[in-house]
Parts: sequence; C-alpha cells; structure tokens
Amino acid sequence: MKSLGEQLKQYRIDHNWTQQQLADKLAVSRSTISSWESGKSFPDLACLVSLSRLFDVPLEKLFSKDPSVIKTIAHEQQQNRLKGYLILGLLTVIFFLIGGLALTYQGTNVENIVSAHEVAVTNPAK
Repeated sequence: MKSLGEQLKQYRIDHNWTQQQLADKLAVSRSTISSWESGKSFPDLACLVSLSRLFDVPLEKLFSKDPSVIKTIAHEQQQNRLKGYLILGLLTVIFFLIGGLALTYQGTNVENIVSAHEVAVTNPAK
C-alpha cells in the first residue's frame, strides 16, 4: 500500500515533471512538494483537489490508501477554524477599544467646546 507521498511522487514522475515544475503549477515551493513526497507533511484540501485535477486522478484515489491523510486534514481544518475564531475575537476587542477611545475623545472635545462657549457667553469681549 503506497502512502500519499509515494503516490504523488509516482504521478509526478509519470507526468515527467520535476518537483519545481509541480510546485509552480500549484503555487507552492519546491520544498513543500519534497515534504509531501517524503511524508513529512500533507497537502491541504485545496492542494489535494488541484493535484487530483493535474494528475487526472479521482480525489479519493489519492488518499484512500493513506488514512493518516484524512486525520491530518481534519486536524488542520479544525486548527484553521480555531485560528479564524481567535482572529475574529481579537478584531472585535480592538474594534470596541478603538470605539471606546473615540467616544471618550469625542466627549472630551464636546465638553471643551461647551466650556469655551460658556466662558465666551459669560465673559463677552469688550
């Protein structure tokens, strides 16, 4: 049973592509292709779909023999989802902090304007 990396390498060789040529087609680095082929990492789902199209191989055939790929993809998707929630939370906090500061500053300016107007009204220029 071939691993995903072994399959990718075989499909790449069958197409007479170097790692760099495949990397260029996928807009990734050559070292990324090397990591996939050696099993150090796995392509994300978008790259798997692109690989499937480039090699004209059904997506299921690429990783059906390597169950670790499915687990890794699921884990990466969960991590990406958590990162998204974290970024959204941080942006919300920043938005409220900036909004609060703006309101505080605006309130201070209004008070200064009102105070200046009151001084001008009570002490008219002679």
